[in-house]
Amino acid sequence: GVNLAYNNGASVALEITSDGRGLSQFTAKAWARIDMDGTFTVNDSHNVSSVTDQAEGNCRVIFDVDMANANYNMSTCGGGASSNNTLINVSAPQDQVTTTHVDLDVTYVHGTANDAGNVNVMIFGD
Repeated sequence: GVNLAYNNGASVALEITSDGRGLSQFTAKAWARIDMDGTFTVNDSHNVSSVTDQAEGNCRVIFDVDMANANYNMSTCGGGASSNNTLINVSAPQDQVTTTHVDLDVTYVHGTANDAGNVNVMIFGD
């Protein structure tokens, strides 16, 4: 990869790897837009090798390159199909967060598990 450093090379602020990933505290370590309606599909992603259907309303996002630890920060959101504008909650309980993958729980706001048409996750960390 290519290293961009500051302070005369004393510390690396940003590394761009040969596969195009940017490594720093201000770049996303992984992100994905997932369609869980029917066959699970990754519409677009970065550092996500695949997704698997764990159960109704539960999607496992598997990282291509593992996280340094399981203390990463995650932002999630989701929505139903365009014909179903129901509010969706996407969360990842702590026991479902690992260095190799994260399991997302997707529910309607009233709590019923749902395979939503549009689920998004973005991860920052070490």
